[in-house]
Amino acid sequence: MFGHLSLYPARWLADAGLDGSVAAAPANYAELFAAGKECLDDESGLYPPMAGIVETFKRVHTAALERLGSLPDERLREPNPREGRMREMFPTLGGLLMFYMTSHMMMHIGQISAWRRCMGLGPVM
Repeated sequence: MFGHLSLYPARWLADAGLDGSVAAAPANYAELFAAGKECLDDESGLYPPMAGIVETFKRVHTAALERLGSLPDERLREPNPREGRMREMFPTLGGLLMFYMTSHMMMHIGQISAWRRCMGLGPVM
């Protein structure tokens, strides 16, 4: 989950016409955590250690948020640079960013909550 979510901040910046490299996850994250990738048992050490994944998540989100916060409102009203269904659902750059920074994040964080319940763990709050 955190690895997957770490892929998006660089895209947010690129979509906004900013340098996405400052919020880039390690190169192997796309192969490991892209949308639709099957989650595999990690007996062979396929995945990075969890502490490193969480550190990457924090680093890339912090870098992106620092830069996106300075976008003028006019930029957020510009057309969504994506094509197809994403543009149909979110016609403006601001709408696209709002989706990724809220709904997409909440959906995946909700999966963590569901996993906790499956493992017999109580609520976080």
